Amino acid sequence: MGCGSGIVSVFAASNGACCLAVDKNPMAVKSAAQNALQNNFSDRIEAIESDLFDRIESSKKFDFIFFNPPYYKGTPQKQIELAFKAGENFEVIENFISGSRNYLNAHGIIYMVLSSDISLDIIEKIFNENGFSFDIVKKSKKFFETFYITKSFLIK
Repeated sequence: MGCGSGIVSVFAASNGACCLAVDKNPMAVKSAAQNALQNNFSDRIEAIESDLFDRIESSKKFDFIFFNPPYYKGTPQKQIELAFKAGENFEVIENFISGSRNYLNAHGIIYMVLSSDISLDIIEKIFNENGFSFDIVKKSKKFFETFYITKSFLIK
């Protein structure tokens, strides 16, 4: 979800996964499809334009969903801002989390890349309110920012 260049899908496909790379930005979808082709994974990676789960068949279920969400409050006014602004109350993240429960297999896992530029407490609260666990599995400090990889699964 929010596939950008498709690098996570290429990595997953290189380890045998079949992937659906999704982004709201049509240029990101094009980039993900080109990277799949250039890395000989077109048979393992499908790239589609969708606002979160809007264009994903409701019958699809996933073992893993990876998301590097926008971190900042605010309503995107330009295409480029879709990658950075998550809505005034982080609606993009909330809609993603609430929608995820319909697309995960029974033991499915959500991995997110988050930044210290967003309150982890807010994200944890949204996950918990939607019946998910929330754990930080990796922390990496870079210059003026810390990145976190989080892992969540349904508990309710």
